[in-house]
This record gives sequence, structure tokens and C-alpha cells, in this order.
Amino acid sequence: MQNASRWVLAGVLGTSTAVSQAATLEERMAAFEARASAAERRAAAAEQQTQALARELQQIKLSNPVLQPAAPAVAPTVAASPVPALDDRVAKLEARQLSMEKPSGTGHLTDGFSFKGYARSGLLINDGLGGGRGGPYTTPAGSVGGAVGRLGNEDDTYMRFDLSKEIYAQNGTRSKFTVSIADGVESYNDWTANESNLNVRQVFTELDHIAAFKGNPVFENATLWAGKRFDRDNFDIHWLDSDVVFLAGTGG
Repeated sequence: MQNASRWVLAGVLGTSTAVSQAATLEERMAAFEARASAAERRAAAAEQQTQALARELQQIKLSNPVLQPAAPAVAPTVAASPVPALDDRVAKLEARQLSMEKPSGTGHLTDGFSFKGYARSGLLINDGLGGGRGGPYTTPAGSVGGAVGRLGNEDDTYMRFDLSKEIYAQNGTRSKFTVSIADGVESYNDWTANESNLNVRQVFTELDHIAAFKGNPVFENATLWAGKRFDRDNFDIHWLDSDVVFLAGTGG
């Protein structure tokens, strides 16, 4: 019976690991496809503006041909007066066209930015119509019953949100900065400043696809990170809030 239990637990852990890894890969692929689509849209818009500027510049040149040399008896100042204004306009159009053709090094500030959040709030009432106690191991069967899990049995209010920003260098190196803020209280009041446990759950930065490691069989796919992390290679039985492997902390 003990061997069977260990096999079931191993199967659950293996399945959760594969699912989490697949979800991470799908999120990275979705983010990459979104960035590629945004870049294609910006490139198409820039190309259309460049073509419009080129057509406008061509029309100006066709509608204002080069003036022929004036006769000696005619004062040159009368015919040459519109030339500086025309030259200035052509020069401005050419400078604008050149600036549109140059690739932008900064892009939009929102490119690579992501927001994720999690929140829960529960209310438990005991027989005396007061606040009840709960948790993953609360069960109607008392001490002889098995745990029924977290759903509907947590009486706290908890939230966490993650902010991250990805930046890609011209050589392909990706850098990412992540910060997570969390708070949890058991008070039912709407103002919980005195009971609040607002905390920076994690803050770290990481580098991957590093150009200096390309071609290196050992470090080519390496990821470098440093800071305080909460989400790194943790394995738990989530519905029981039971940690099997918990590697949260400061490091690199």
C-alpha cells in the first residue's frame, strides 16, 4: 500500500511538472508571437509613411523644375527668390524620409511589458455567527476525516501581482526584470492598514540568449539571474497548500 501511494504521488508530481513546463513554453511562445506581430505592424506603417514622403517629394520636384539661366538684361533676384524656400522644403522632406527609414532602437515603452495577478477572498461563519477558522485540512468529519483541500476553506484575503519588463538587445540577448507584490490579511474590514502584511515577494533580473555564449556547447542555452525569487522550481501539492520542494529566497 505504501509503494502504491508513493507511485501515485510521483505520478502527480511528474504530471504537474510537465504541465507547468508546457505552460511556461506556451507563454514564452505567445509573448514572442505578440512581439513579432507588433514589429511587423510598425514596419508596415513606417514603410507606408516612407512611400508617401517619397511620392510627395517627387511631386514637388516635378512641379518645380530647375530654373533656366536668366537673360543678362533681367535681374536674377526676381526669378531666384522662390528657390531658397523650395530648397528648404525639399531638405526637410528628405530629412524626414531618412529618419523614417532608420530602425528605431528604443521601440515602444510597453513592448515586452506584462502584468499577472492572483487574488482570493474567503468568509467562514461558525455556529455562533462569528468568524470561523479554516484551512486546507478542515473537514466536516473532524480529526478522523481526510483533508478536503483549500477551495472554500480559506478565510483570508490574499493578493499578488507580478510586473515584468523584457528588453531585447540588437545582438539578440534578452534581459528581463520582475517584481512581485503580495499582501494577506484575515480581517473582514475594508481598511486593513494596521493588519496588512504588504511584502515584496520577489524582485530579480535575468539574462538569456546571451550573444557572448553563442556557439559554446556548455553555456549557449544558459540563463543568468540574480535577486530574490519565489517562483523558481517550486513543487507543491497546491490544493493542500503543501510544499514538496521550496527554493524561494535570495540568490542567483
